[in-house]
Amino acid sequence: MNDIEADGPTSFLDWFPKQEINEVRKLLDEKLNNEVMFLQNHIADLAVMQGTLSRLLADAQSLLDYAEQKALMERQPGQTDLDRKKVMTAVTRNERRVMNILVGFSKALRNKLIATQSLKKTLCGEITSGYKG
Repeated sequence: MNDIEADGPTSFLDWFPKQEINEVRKLLDEKLNNEVMFLQNHIADLAVMQGTLSRLLADAQSLLDYAEQKALMERQPGQTDLDRKKVMTAVTRNERRVMNILVGFSKALRNKLIATQSLKKTLCGEITSGYKG
């Protein structure tokens, strides 16, 4: 895990967290089984990765904001605001793509954490909340 700095990253290529993204993907791809200890360890791993993803999302948002600000062209004669926005969107496509991937991973990780906790509760015979019919 990288140290947290007060200033956000400014270089997408220097920041790109390939190793951490691959770790998230590996964790999400890991199949669940019915062993309680495995589930307990997996819940802990998912919770840790949730914190890592939160930091990565904050960095990605900061980078996207910075890239958009840099890419926003000054108004030129004959150029509309839509033209400026289209150029900015094209220039920041990589930052936006990674941001969207991280958001998707964050949602998938949250769903897997909930499913893993539910499976563990069921296997341990814990009473779960919800409809009791």
